[in-house]
Amino acid sequence: LVSSWARAAAADEVVKLDDLDADDNLISTTWSSGFDKNGLGTVLAPEPFRPSDGGSPASPKRFARISGHFGKNKPPYPWAQMSLPLDPAGKALDLSMFRAIRFNAKGSGRAKIIVGREGIKDFADYAYSFALTDQWTEVVVPLSELRQPNWGKAVPVAWNDVKGLRFEPEGSDVDFDIGIDDLALLRDPASTAPV
Repeated sequence: LVSSWARAAAADEVVKLDDLDADDNLISTTWSSGFDKNGLGTVLAPEPFRPSDGGSPASPKRFARISGHFGKNKPPYPWAQMSLPLDPAGKALDLSMFRAIRFNAKGSGRAKIIVGREGIKDFADYAYSFALTDQWTEVVVPLSELRQPNWGKAVPVAWNDVKGLRFEPEGSDVDFDIGIDDLALLRDPASTAPV
């Protein structure tokens, strides 16, 4: 991967991306958030993105959070997200040596983690849906369980062109509250590729 990832590797099997308790994240990239301005009822806070006080028991100072209302599911279609690029220069990275994404989550409703790939041009990126509760809960997402939505162009499964990770609400015309902390990648023990 890239040299800034060397300090993110806490152990051979885990690469920590961000616990939001330091002044910058462990891979030297910056979170952002955004939402549609299509008049469909979408509202998002904070905008622009800033970490929220508090956090999981593992890193209690700050966490990534967006909340608001997700608009009606009709053209030109709503969107709301917080995202983390994986490379400071915006390059796509090869994550083939990893088996899963791990994080702590808290909030309400349902959310999706989306793996943004350079080879997918229509935003139909591979995603995984999960439920949120008012207690911090560890979520482990095997890369093998990510799926593309059926409305996009099908692109074969591959993790050699990953640009970043996004968290989005799931549903239509619903309130949402998504809190994320302790974001990490879990290495595939069968992989011999260097991090």
